[in-house]
Amino acid sequence: MQYRNFPARCTDEGPDPQTRSWMISRFNGFLQPVPPADRLGAIAAAWQYERRTLHAIYDLSPRPDAALDPEIPVATLATFEAGLDAAGPADIPCTLIADVTVRPTHQGWGLMRRLMRAVATDAFNAGVPLMALHAAHPALYARFGFAPAIRSMSVELDCSRFSLRSRPAGTVHDVDPRRADDMARIVATSSGPFSFGALGLTDPPAGHAPRDVGDADRCLIHADEGGKIDGVLTYAFQGWTPQAQVLEVRSETYATTDAHAALWQTVASTGIATTVSATDVRLDDPLPWMLTDRAAWRVTGLTDGLSLRILDPARALKLRGYTGPASELAIEVIDQTGTAAGKWLVRASDSHAHVDTTSRPADVTLDAKELAAIFLGSTRTITLLEAGLVTASRAAAHALDALLQRPVEASSSLHF
Repeated sequence: MQYRNFPARCTDEGPDPQTRSWMISRFNGFLQPVPPADRLGAIAAAWQYERRTLHAIYDLSPRPDAALDPEIPVATLATFEAGLDAAGPADIPCTLIADVTVRPTHQGWGLMRRLMRAVATDAFNAGVPLMALHAAHPALYARFGFAPAIRSMSVELDCSRFSLRSRPAGTVHDVDPRRADDMARIVATSSGPFSFGALGLTDPPAGHAPRDVGDADRCLIHADEGGKIDGVLTYAFQGWTPQAQVLEVRSETYATTDAHAALWQTVASTGIATTVSATDVRLDDPLPWMLTDRAAWRVTGLTDGLSLRILDPARALKLRGYTGPASELAIEVIDQTGTAAGKWLVRASDSHAHVDTTSRPADVTLDAKELAAIFLGSTRTITLLEAGLVTASRAAAHALDALLQRPVEASSSLHF
């Protein structure tokens, strides 16, 4: 078995040979058809723009002539760098993990663990305090210290019953969907409390991102009364069925509730779609309360949208923002599989915290994955205490919750 990592590369002819072989393994791993050459090139170009690093394990042992080429990996994982908006003085550096696959013939060989250990070591050595991933099955990644940190809703909206209590200010415009990512990043930098939990690329290259746009993709922007863009929404029409004509919201970034309401009013008013569906909707979305008929909005599911892994608790806690009362807590973190173990005194006041190592008895003791779960306030310490996952007095658990809570729920619409 041989481990390698290399940057995703795309040439005028498409992915370079190493990247193409990695992509074949990735699509096979998710039991998806390998896209045609032009689509592979578009995806590879987007990955190159994001500066993705492709990690792979190759089985170089003897094989029958009919077996797949040994240059097609048996396990894959991709990483790239982003910043997590945690309402602090600066975004928290975060390594994003995507496209984790292990070929069925090599399950149970510890290959995923080997990949995870390699990327966690690289991130920690580079001073990155967090890693993040989307997990369809969060328990699969709990063994590596990850825990769900942001929850989101799936919703359906009945277009025939959509009516806002008041007309939102500003205007909505159609734009080229290839510009959606660039505009969303601009909006995210000024979205105030609504950006809590959002992820953004670290130092993206100049120029427009080569967004991989499907034939059905559309994009809307909202401009406030001064002409400033404060909302971006992408969507696609899913087609006709005997029961409904569904329009799917694929991503949304907004700085104001006016922008959010106006964008949804537009997609609900096509005259074609009977239903608007969306995932990654924030748990405290105000839109249903802005409708004259709240029953037009139906929650169809709750998901653990984003999982975090804490690599450096001290730095992560220093870079986070706080709104609770001034407080002082000794927090001990246990980490059997990584670098996060230690005990720190967290002294928070005036929206920030000083974090120093300490020898005083811990007020709260918890595993690194439990710290990840409560880090953005989506799960409460008192809940984990009652579940037997935290050691603390109830008063200390409540004090930590008060420290970590924000005025809005954390949310993130970046898919990776």
